[in-house]
Amino acid sequence: MILKLYVIGNIFSIFGYHLINYTLVRLTTSIILLLAGVLLMASGANLEYFRAEIPQESPNEIHLEWRMVSDTAVNEFHVFRKMSHDSEFVKLGDVGRLASYVNPRIYTYVDRNVFKSPASSEPVQYELRAVTQGGVVTLGRTEINYTSTGVRRTWGSIKSMFQ
Repeated sequence: MILKLYVIGNIFSIFGYHLINYTLVRLTTSIILLLAGVLLMASGANLEYFRAEIPQESPNEIHLEWRMVSDTAVNEFHVFRKMSHDSEFVKLGDVGRLASYVNPRIYTYVDRNVFKSPASSEPVQYELRAVTQGGVVTLGRTEINYTSTGVRRTWGSIKSMFQ
């Protein structure tokens, strides 16, 4: 059998098989595997939605709700709030991961202290973070306009004296 070797650019033909530059193939394969690994890791904490609303029956609270497509990599969630006069987000609390048999994966958090705000009307931003084995990941943000009345601010001041 005669070995035929034709060199055409970076494509080699040996016994009828075409080999693209071996280094390029290994590099491309490594990148594909790395991206697949990142996507697999990210699939353990996939947020479908994160929203805030002020219920009519409780106008001095803001209800947060989020739904996870997948939360297998999540240990717990951290909820943060930022008012317009704040320079950074302030941690409000933690929410534990639901049991694996609970479906749909809908979580809630109620912010009962937003009415202590001194402003009469301002946007309130919330940030949702997930604590995973790999660290803390920001999943999403949502914003809502909140109007605080004088009664709410006074009640908030009285309530804060006893906390």
